[in-house]
Amino acid sequence: TWQGVFVFNIDLENGFVVTGKVTHNNETAIEVYYPYYGASITRSLYIDNVLYTISNRMIKANSLDDMQEINKIDLPFKEDYYPRPLYAEDAVVSEGVVGVK
Repeated sequence: TWQGVFVFNIDLENGFVVTGKVTHNNETAIEVYYPYYGASITRSLYIDNVLYTISNRMIKANSLDDMQEINKIDLPFKEDYYPRPLYAEDAVVSEGVVGVK
């Protein structure tokens, strides 16, 4: 599953045309069924000709001319920041509280 931001060019003759896309997931995450939630882009903005995308994992800058990465800042991020599914075989109940082995 791919997750990220699509960049469009809009005009009256051609309508919406995808000119690029940006993701904060690595290739491994894209190949599996669920991408890492911490890498989900939550905000995007542009200043001049640079697209900035923001997630819990990083802030990335891409050129709007050719969508090439200009730079990125990795943010402190623990990969299992979001809860994973709890399966019955991994569950532990102690004093009425369910946890993971």
